Amino acid sequence: MHPYALRLLSSLLCGLPLLLAPAPASALLFGPTPYLDATDSPFFGLGLALEDFENGLLDVAAVSVNGGVVLPPAPLTDSVDPAGFSFYSNEFHTLVFTFSGPLPTRAGIVWTDVGFLDGETETATAMGDVIFEAFDENGVSLGQIGPVLLGDGTALAAPAEDRFFGVLHPGGISRIEIGMPDSGDFEVDHLQFGVPVPEPGTATLVVAGIAALGWRRRAA
Repeated sequence: MHPYALRLLSSLLCGLPLLLAPAPASALLFGPTPYLDATDSPFFGLGLALEDFENGLLDVAAVSVNGGVVLPPAPLTDSVDPAGFSFYSNEFHTLVFTFSGPLPTRAGIVWTDVGFLDGETETATAMGDVIFEAFDENGVSLGQIGPVLLGDGTALAAPAEDRFFGVLHPGGISRIEIGMPDSGDFEVDHLQFGVPVPEPGTATLVVAGIAALGWRRRAA
């Protein structure tokens, strides 16, 4: 079986958390799930473009963002990579990553940390609600994850709190958004996206995954 099919099947059988809110039948949302390195992505090994910001830039082809800046290694920089870089919201409550050219059919990002909530100036709560949303080729929402409470109560780098959010949609993904309604002081890392090469059996597996998602919604 193609690795793409194996990876998706493994995610479904292991009970990878999926969005329970309404979404198009062909879309699957993933997360939030623990993420320590690239192998923790449900899309690992599928020919992804991975932006880890380790050159100090967001310069992967065919993607742009509405705001934010890259943070260099520092005690308060929470990167997936040891002593690495991250992407900081810099007072933006929502980071919007927009894709151009051939649209990806799977995309994801890792939330890594939060410091101050709105109105805080001295002591950081370092916990807050996170929302992830993805949009199809026409800009129509594919569904939303959250708000979900994330954070460990400290703004210091701590990879145990890192969480992956992602989406699979065969029709194409025009953008993904990750944000915190109550904070513009959060970080993300490991932006990833790609277009799979369809092989026999993959489409059948995706349909099975969609059916499983529908069952979970009914059960909920």
